[in-house]
Amino acid sequence: MVTILETTLLFLKNSWLFLALLFLLSCNTEKQSDLQFYHPKQALKGHTVPILAQNLIGNPLEQSVSFQFNKNNYNENFRFRIAYFTNSLAKEQQIDIDKVLLISQDSIHESLILKKNTLYHLDHPLYIDSLASFIFEEGSQLYIDDAIDIINFGSIKVKGTNDNPVLITSFSTNWGGIRSFGGRIELNNLILNNAGGNDSIKVRHSYSQPAIYMIENGQFTASNLYIINCLGKALYINGSTVSIRKSLFADCDTGPEINWSKVEIDSIICMNIPDAFDGEDDDNDALYIYGRHPNYPATPPRLNHLLLGFAKDDGLDHGKNDMEVSNLLVYKVKDLGISLEGGHMKLKNIFLSDARVLIGVKQDTHAKID
Repeated sequence: MVTILETTLLFLKNSWLFLALLFLLSCNTEKQSDLQFYHPKQALKGHTVPILAQNLIGNPLEQSVSFQFNKNNYNENFRFRIAYFTNSLAKEQQIDIDKVLLISQDSIHESLILKKNTLYHLDHPLYIDSLASFIFEEGSQLYIDDAIDIINFGSIKVKGTNDNPVLITSFSTNWGGIRSFGGRIELNNLILNNAGGNDSIKVRHSYSQPAIYMIENGQFTASNLYIINCLGKALYINGSTVSIRKSLFADCDTGPEINWSKVEIDSIICMNIPDAFDGEDDDNDALYIYGRHPNYPATPPRLNHLLLGFAKDDGLDHGKNDMEVSNLLVYKVKDLGISLEGGHMKLKNIFLSDARVLIGVKQDTHAKID
């Protein structure tokens, strides 16, 4: 009997072509792309799960040509494949309860290590002290009860690999999220889904719980991070240092929101952001960047190799800051492709399509487009 994961693997096995085509819309058709698929093993009960990742070292957007393809057919096909992939990871997993280890402690005072290829269950909030560490070895899986949070004052380190990522997901429907007050978060090859279930935790714009929340001069580093199918915002970071590479944020209430931080982003996809406007939820952007870190006034956010699409608000929403953006593709967003408000902007090699307004420039904004 073919499982949904096996079906997903077969369905996406050759879909690198669709992603490659999308990124190659604005490059020379003879140029070879460095896009790759990773197929981590043991992500869910020993199955091989296809994880979409982009490796854009070769700068496939460095040349511009015309935008030519059958938009209707291609667009829906690409969107469906990504949606199918993300939905397969979000479904409730059937796990053997006898093989799951219960985390009994309420706080980590020194260190807690989740062992390689071992399943764990968390049924209560977990606090990480300022000098403590919470470490996930490759292949470890953490299943968390509804609305339960991990509260970090120390260090969280995820040590997944391409072939053996770490999984953090819900035990039943939707767990809460990771909340970090200062401290350090370092994530490598992590699948995080089904978060955002704690209704008592809400942040600005989306007024929903982020899967990961960091404030107070924290340090956030992520590579091959996949935040997928979450009730709330994918990511909220304020007043911290941020480095994100080769990551995917999809099917969340709002894409990543980063305020007053030192930011470096390279090779990410933010897509499938729904329209959940209800009077409070006013910003369903694919990516929102605002301000710069006061401790790094001479270092503007730098963004390179981004695909932002299928969002029910703006593609890239920017405010009150200088910023450098290169190799950007924004496609099929409901409002502004790029929203600029204040500061000096450097935009290089950008391609915008299917937005109500391609670029919206507000007062006190100086933009240079190459």
